[in-house]
Amino acid sequence: MVEEDGSFTTEQFSNHGTALAYGTYLVEVISGVANIQPPEVKAILGENYGNVKGPLLKAVPGGRILKLEKNFT
Repeated sequence: MVEEDGSFTTEQFSNHGTALAYGTYLVEVISGVANIQPPEVKAILGENYGNVKGPLLKAVPGGRILKLEKNFT
């Protein structure tokens, strides 16, 4: 769930309901391409994410996405 301040929460990560083994994991948060976003999102982010700049903006077939990758232990 995305919060008003832009942060998000999720359920605890698990391996089919059991605790994850100790180790390093990669979490990816990826938006859909801009043309599938609802009008209220497009109004803020711009057509094809035109109002967005920075390292999370990636070109993919069919448009652009926002992608964050983060390792955690």
